[in-house]
This record gives sequence, C-alpha cells and structure tokens, in this order.
Amino acid sequence: MRALLRLVLLCMLGPLSVAPARAQCTLAGTASIVGVEIDVPGGARLVVDLEDHEVAVDAGPRGPLVVRSRGALAFSGRAARDAVPVALARAVALGPLALRPGTALERPRFTGAHVRADARLTEGVYAAVGLPCRALRLGPAVEPTALAPDAPTRGALVTVGPRLRVHGTPGGPSFVSIRIEQEPLRLVERARRGGWVRVRRDFFDGSVLDGWVREAELAVAEEAELSEVLMGTLVDAMGGCLRGASHTYHGPATLRAGTLVRLAPGGPVWARARRDVEVRVRWPSGAEDVELEGIEGLRSQSECPNFVEGAWARRRDVTIPELDGAPAP
Repeated sequence: MRALLRLVLLCMLGPLSVAPARAQCTLAGTASIVGVEIDVPGGARLVVDLEDHEVAVDAGPRGPLVVRSRGALAFSGRAARDAVPVALARAVALGPLALRPGTALERPRFTGAHVRADARLTEGVYAAVGLPCRALRLGPAVEPTALAPDAPTRGALVTVGPRLRVHGTPGGPSFVSIRIEQEPLRLVERARRGGWVRVRRDFFDGSVLDGWVREAELAVAEEAELSEVLMGTLVDAMGGCLRGASHTYHGPATLRAGTLVRLAPGGPVWARARRDVEVRVRWPSGAEDVELEGIEGLRSQSECPNFVEGAWARRRDVTIPELDGAPAP
C-alpha cells in the first residue's frame, strides 16, 4: 500500500519537477545593426546592415541575437551579441548614480533578463552598470536635456586614480564603480564624515553622481568649472552605384503589399512586404524579375551598398510609375 501511495505521489509531482525556463531579454526600437545574417530557407547566406530600422531583438543567455524586422518588410535573422545598440527608455536610479535617457550605453552584454553595460557619463568617464531589460530600448541615446538650474557648476575636488568607488552611504554595500581614462574627474564636496567625503557631479547627459567616497581617493585642487568635452557624431554620405545596359530601368518603384522578396530570381524567399513599400529597382526591359536596388533601412555589405545583394521580386508585383503609371489608390 505504501509503495502504491509513493507511486501515486511521484506521478502527481513528476510534471512539477521541470527545469526553470531561462530568462530572455526582448528589446524593440529603431536601430542600426551591422552584419545581420538573414534567415534564408535552404541555408543560403545573406548578410545586410540595418540602418535606422524598426526591429525587435531577442537575447537568450548565449549565442547570437535573434533579430525580427518590424518594418515594411517582414523577415528575421541573427546578429552578434555586441552588434546591437541599446539605450535607456527611462530614467534609472542605481544607488548613488542616477542615469537619464541621454546617457550613452556602450559594450552591452546580455545576461538573461538584464544587460550589463558601460554608461558613458562624459568623454573618458564610465560607470559599470547592470540594467533590467524593461528599462531599455534599441537605438542610440536621446539628445541630453539641459542641466537642472540648481546643479553645482564649480568644484574643488579631483580624483587621484583611474578607479573610483562611490557608495550610497559611508562604507555601505551599495556602490558604483567609475572608470576614469583621461583627465582626473572634478567633483563637488557636499559633506564629510569619518574619513568619507560626500561628492556630487551633474553631467551634461543628465546623469547625476551623488554619493560617498573615501578621502584617500580624492585630492583638493583649486576650485574650477565643471567642464566637459562634448563629442559629436560625424555622418558621411554614401554614393550609389549603377549597373546594367542602356535598356535597363533604374529608378523608383512600389513593391506591393504581400510581395515576396527572394534571394535570386526563383530562389528562396527571405522577406514579405507587409504593406506597399517605396523602393528603387533595376529592371532589364522584358525581364520577369526586378532587382531591388534600394530598400529603406537596409544596406548591402558589398562595394555598392545601395544594392541589397540577394533581393529580387517578380516584375508583376512591382509598380514602376514611369512605365506603369501611378499605383492604384
């Protein structure tokens, strides 16, 4: 009877003894991602760069990231774990450090439902942070907001080493590690207590460092402005390429909703148009297929980046206004 009861209990409890599901981080937004390997049936390889593309990314505990297009073309692919830019979706408080959406996050490392990153507080000054995925989005940081009107603008303390540990309370367990790569970081003194100094620094990106540091990690200097080196972004223009004979059409066209995009004429399908999509095409007169020269948000890694290598559609699914007239409303 006992053996029978034990067997019944095992049958009842057995389904509960399963391994817990591994946490996964899913982020969405508009981002530029280099080297996305598109999922193509049959194992053919197609690699493109996404440029300001609406995507969602699924990050498991290891392996490449899964990229799902949310743009006009529906497709999926894989990207390297360090290829995806992430940014703060909202303000986040991490003990003595308050981050804002204007804070740039570099070297993101996905670890389950969290992301570890280097928060760039100013040029050459980084904080090692761990952030929940729910506080993040894909894409670059937003433009910084103006400093608070009561933010201190002058300081007389400077760091003496390349590392600084800032605690929430004197000697408390909550702290943030700061890496200083260039000039010493200038700080404002707020208070002192038993070998500890409370310091503050308001950064131009909106983040605020306000916590306690050991006296030995600081030096007193002549009071000066809390200046920063602001780095801009240089954007270069990429020229196009033309190829084909004189009877070949190069120009704008409309890829109609539902159109299948293939790796080659008659080849495997890797994308489908969710809606009408404005593109540029190359069409040799009389051919049954057109090559998509330009798709918004996608760039080829070839010598002619305006061609998305491996993007073809049937001519009957494409409207060329110059030849077919304006597409029907």
